[in-house]
Amino acid sequence: MRRQGKRSFVWLSTAGLGLAMIAVWGCGSGGYSGPTGTVTGKVTLDGNPVPQGCAVTFVSPSGFTASGKVGGDGSYTLMNMDKPAIPAATYKVAVAQPAADMSGADYDKYMSAEGGQAAQAAPEAIPAKYQTVDTSGLSYDVKEGPNSIDIELKK
Repeated sequence: MRRQGKRSFVWLSTAGLGLAMIAVWGCGSGGYSGPTGTVTGKVTLDGNPVPQGCAVTFVSPSGFTASGKVGGDGSYTLMNMDKPAIPAATYKVAVAQPAADMSGADYDKYMSAEGGQAAQAAPEAIPAKYQTVDTSGLSYDVKEGPNSIDIELKK
């Protein structure tokens, strides 16, 4: 009898894990069935467009994430898995600076020490506090349908 109890436990554990995996898959592409919206806007720092290539990230309390890359005029469009529609919700927002784009010679110079001093990193394009959703203090509501959300950062 004791053996069947162990088998039942293993079966219930496996079934529970399977249901959990189905629930997670349901949250992915096409799994959300509630109201959705699309988000476009501009990102500025002290009134000027942020540099091209900055990343805008929206994260909902349930963990849904969407992001977009900033264009030359500061504009962005949020996407998730190549789709523009995201669940209507309140999102925490982060804006991260673009990755450094260095040629081989610039990289070698950056990594070497010149005159006994290490090369200096490029100045931050976006203040550090805006680069994570936990420290940015930015929060926006995405409503059903089209949303225009301009993000204004200050130094």
